Amino acid sequence: MRQADGEDCQTSRGSLFESRPDIEAIDKLLREQESIEERKREENSKKCILDQEATLLSELLHQALKRVQELDSEIGTTMSQIFERQKYNTAVETLFDEEADKGRKMSETLRSMEIHEAEQVRLIDAITDHLDSRGISIT
Repeated sequence: MRQADGEDCQTSRGSLFESRPDIEAIDKLLREQESIEERKREENSKKCILDQEATLLSELLHQALKRVQELDSEIGTTMSQIFERQKYNTAVETLFDEEADKGRKMSETLRSMEIHEAEQVRLIDAITDHLDSRGISIT
């Protein structure tokens, strides 16, 4: 630019044309600052999403832990029931075995009694036959 006296106007840093690189540098700095702010917003957004995901995962983990505890309790109850059932089954088997032993003993006793009775009948028949052969009658 020229002044009225014909001389070039100078700024404290030189001519307006020479200050153009300063404007470009400031513009570049402003773009970098905007870029940094945009990255910060993106990072904050990502952080917010990660916080939400962490909260959800924490809740899911809590629910899973609760379910595991419920299942553990159910397993404990079931195992206790199985143990009690095994004790019952063992007691029933023992009773069956004892009754089977009693039955075998009774059967042996009856057989023994039958054999003893048969021997008594044979002995009585032999005595009766012997007495009959001698002419002695038992009536």
